[in-house]
Amino acid sequence: MSCRQRSTNRNSVQPSQADGPAYRAMNRLATLIAAAVILLASCALSWAQSGPFVFVYGLQGDGAAEAAAAVGLNTLYLEVPPRYDSMLPDIRSQIAAADRAGLKVIVALPTIPPGPVAIAADDPDLAAHAWKTAQQIVSVLKDEPALAGWAVGDYVEDKLRYTDTGLVRYLQQRYGTLEALNAAWSTAFGVWTQIAITLATTLDEEQPFGVGRPSIDVADYQREAFGAVLELWARQVRGIDADTLLFTGRIGLYRCLTAVPDSYDFVVPAISPDELELDKLAHNVHAIDIARQAGRFQVVRALRVPVPGESIYTKYALQRWINQAALHGAVGIGLDNYGRLVASGLLPGAGDQQSPAALADSKLAQMIRPAMRRHIFTVTPKPAAAFLYEPYAEGYRFRDIPVYGYLSDFSEGEPDYLFNTFRCGSRFGLTDYLTVAALEDPEVDLQQYSFIAAPLALDLPPRATARLCEYVREGGAIVADLGAGLRQSGSWQRLPRELQLLFGIEQMPMLREEVGDFSFGAASEYFPSLPPPLQSQGNFRLSEHLKQGTPAQRRAYTFGGPVAHVILAPGTVPWGVGSRLPGEDSGYVYSGIMLNEYGLGLALFATTRLWANWLVTDPVFQAFHNDLWARRAAYELHQPGLFIGDIEICGSGDSCYLLNTGRYTTLVEFSALQADDRLYAGGFCRFSAHERLPSGRRTGRVVVTVPVAPLHLTSAVARPIRIKPHYDEASVVVLKYQSDLVELEIAGAGARLRGSRSTGWQLGYGASTPVRITVETGLYPVAAVSRHQVEIDYDFQPTRRQVLQADHSGRLRIDISGRRARVRIVPAD
Repeated sequence: MSCRQRSTNRNSVQPSQADGPAYRAMNRLATLIAAAVILLASCALSWAQSGPFVFVYGLQGDGAAEAAAAVGLNTLYLEVPPRYDSMLPDIRSQIAAADRAGLKVIVALPTIPPGPVAIAADDPDLAAHAWKTAQQIVSVLKDEPALAGWAVGDYVEDKLRYTDTGLVRYLQQRYGTLEALNAAWSTAFGVWTQIAITLATTLDEEQPFGVGRPSIDVADYQREAFGAVLELWARQVRGIDADTLLFTGRIGLYRCLTAVPDSYDFVVPAISPDELELDKLAHNVHAIDIARQAGRFQVVRALRVPVPGESIYTKYALQRWINQAALHGAVGIGLDNYGRLVASGLLPGAGDQQSPAALADSKLAQMIRPAMRRHIFTVTPKPAAAFLYEPYAEGYRFRDIPVYGYLSDFSEGEPDYLFNTFRCGSRFGLTDYLTVAALEDPEVDLQQYSFIAAPLALDLPPRATARLCEYVREGGAIVADLGAGLRQSGSWQRLPRELQLLFGIEQMPMLREEVGDFSFGAASEYFPSLPPPLQSQGNFRLSEHLKQGTPAQRRAYTFGGPVAHVILAPGTVPWGVGSRLPGEDSGYVYSGIMLNEYGLGLALFATTRLWANWLVTDPVFQAFHNDLWARRAAYELHQPGLFIGDIEICGSGDSCYLLNTGRYTTLVEFSALQADDRLYAGGFCRFSAHERLPSGRRTGRVVVTVPVAPLHLTSAVARPIRIKPHYDEASVVVLKYQSDLVELEIAGAGARLRGSRSTGWQLGYGASTPVRITVETGLYPVAAVSRHQVEIDYDFQPTRRQVLQADHSGRLRIDISGRRARVRIVPAD
């Protein structure tokens, strides 16, 4: 979450930390630091000090705090029952027990009133229940020392009802007058009470896909209704306790993750791989990326516990899911639930010995404790690609509920096909998900992205469009498809003026049912991996009866359904052509993928649903997205193809994180494409004097090799040490980088790693190669004209010692030449 929203909690430190030595040391340090420095640093420090949160749902009651501590958990999650009047003394007692055990506590409020009633955001009974609950629980417990956060109830949407009166209120806020609504909808309502949800959706029956402005407005109302319930509870809680962290409850649909109000600090996705999209590999990990909204929220991931005999069960599934949650930026996990942990064998059962020693020796403890020691929940992903997610198209359905969007019978296959395909990212790293709110947020830096994909982006308000145009003008790339800006233009056959200019589309004179493939008949400097001629492959079929019909009905196409044909502005290229038809004035109208250079960047527009039926196994699909991803990527995993295997990669500024989901230790090689010749600690780095830009300057690219243990998350971190071989190449490994010592091992050209999985790896000998080392200030300080003692050990030669002085810019330069050497640097003063 950005610093603009608010500070996190009491003095930005969790109450459970207040008695520890770390907290006392911070207090002593704070008295020595100027107030201005504290203000600048507080926002950056607050999140690191509040997490992680690792807990088990359903672990509460007598002895729960002691059991949680024995297993290695650091948080107790207390769910207050709907009828809580007689329970408050017991809850208070459990919070006190958690405090004694050194645990943080999250108290989940009973958001849904007692009884089988559905709720609506404008329901007076719900408002009264929220007020009463806040007065009787929040006001009583807010000063408990162990309290770390409040949470609302789980799966709010399951009890949410949508009302005609709620829709009317929403439309009155959106349009102001009935005349404005009638103009937008092309209707002639005489009074507001004529409008109903079922009626509004039927107004679009003649539209492509049965979707137009009325349908979009109904979907927006339904999305906002979910957010309004959460906001109602946030107001009540914040009115009494403005400082304690606020969590959502478990959220079980992707579409709801886009509707969380800014008043929440943490979002808790609970997408189950055995109920929604079956995903035993990654537990639908893109739910974390959707919930993060490009860093606008922190995420605690609710994980399903696999039990033997279930479709999601594998022996190492939970360990892999925990690491994947951390890789994608989760700052904690909540395991669902205590009973399933016992059934899975990860905790001792009721008949087994449940002493603290037995719990500490459990399989769950063997997972949790190493993860906590290695601080794995500290990753802040900085992906090189983003998907604009507008929850309209239904995508995948679960129990007849669209899980990706609010509009039924609209575009199954998009966006779910795209999102699920890239749920673990690519060899260039992960993906961010942007809502319109994130797109409009000036604190979300769009320039970090190589490209933004915008599937079925039906609503692009002026501020969002302006930011997209600015992003492309400054060198970014956007890929959008049919329907972009539909709510603004009011027609599937028209783009808003700003988008017309962005994509180089003058008109859409024709929209018709069509099938086809994308034919790439011309080369493009932006897509070097797509040499023409090439043709895409898809899975759209005209006939469901594959053994009957004509050959045209039996074959598969890349796209099908409503397809626009466009007249292009001068300079726009019909690059991936679906069809070319004669138009007016001896011109042509095209379908397919149109390419327009806009400022320094690139804008691509597909006249159909681009990702609904384009096969991910198609080499053209992979090459297309590979070249888009590579434009501004910071890291690239060395492997064939775009999609990852057992190794997953995540860039985070000067850090690169690697996760091995396989069963064996693997030597992982990646390129740090924006390293600027800096050395990465945590791996073996190879630098080449031959890596040059067309201008002749060095690229600064570094190739890093990291041994990654099975089911392990590790990182390589850039240090302010630059390595430049004068010619050929050199390999370097950081042995120590401390405040009082830098120790490196350097080998010349041709050096390779020696060793094995069991014995470990080390640098071998290379050819004698001259290398310049430049050390700048960091954890090891290098002040201007500071003096440093440098020791160089060449094999079979006496140690060379000398005192060198940094220049006036704070750079310490060391020149060496040899087959292999060890360099040791310490302060000389």
